[in-house]
Amino acid sequence: MGEKHSVQFGVDLRRETLEQYKDGVSELTSNEEFSRKGYELWGQDTWFALDNLEVVTGLRGQRDSDFGTHWAPKINARLGFEDGEGFDSFIRAGVGTGYRVPNLKERHYRFDHSQLGYIVNGNPQLEPESSVSYQLGFGGHFEKKVWVEVNGFFNDIDELVQTDIDQAATDARTDSVVVYRYSNIDQARTWGIESTAGWEIAEGWRISAGYTWTETEDVATGNDLNRRPSHQLQASVDGLTGLSGLSWSLRARNQSSEYADAALDRKSSGYTSLDLKLNYRVLPELQLYAGVDNLTDSQRDFSDPDDFQPVAGRFLYTGFSLTLGGQ
Repeated sequence: MGEKHSVQFGVDLRRETLEQYKDGVSELTSNEEFSRKGYELWGQDTWFALDNLEVVTGLRGQRDSDFGTHWAPKINARLGFEDGEGFDSFIRAGVGTGYRVPNLKERHYRFDHSQLGYIVNGNPQLEPESSVSYQLGFGGHFEKKVWVEVNGFFNDIDELVQTDIDQAATDARTDSVVVYRYSNIDQARTWGIESTAGWEIAEGWRISAGYTWTETEDVATGNDLNRRPSHQLQASVDGLTGLSGLSWSLRARNQSSEYADAALDRKSSGYTSLDLKLNYRVLPELQLYAGVDNLTDSQRDFSDPDDFQPVAGRFLYTGFSLTLGGQ
């Protein structure tokens, strides 16, 4: 739209249905099929106010068959300090509202993993989440060879959906299975810092790392939120070998402990995982690859219902990719 504006519009249509049977018998509270449908209309305008200033405003409207209509506006701005020489940087800030309707799984589905020690039940009384989010960040790069970005965030959330231990249902069982249930938290807050940095050492050689610190609070109780680790660290190294066409990549991830149920002071321990992959380009159109995911074999203890480490242990794989046709 002219030289100063770029405008986008869109529509999302969706329909969900849910039935659940085991050996021909419904596992839901009734034999009926649950369904919901809705649509979203959204628009966004990017205003190039100055050569180094962009302002993005947007509005999303949602109509849901179960929860009615909701509008969610946002505004973001980015101010750049770039001259193509030396260190180019930017400042970015934004505020926006969020809205999420609980899906049919969270409201009705019965996830029975009693053989692994737990069950997760849906909650038909769930209410939609709504939030206001604030962000402020800084970033830059030196000739696109070295880069860094730091972003602070604060989220104020109403009716946050999370899983909690259903103590009454757990106590009513005669085995050691723990029963979880989706529930709303009236008011919750999350805040923290996300950061990333990288360095392209030479052509084909790159290292990068990212760190996220997150604090959370259930405003009513003062407890931390469940399933939200305070510290997450990711790192990667990509490089070449002496053999032409052969490259490799290493990915590492570390996560601190997280609450399985903060009200009961029950935690899942932290863990570290490593992924290694080799790629060999035989022809321009043909690439072979092999790798190991979760090299450290970090895996949950299935006898412990509070352990949320990875489900899969060490995993080896190999394959190929073939591109047909050309340009």
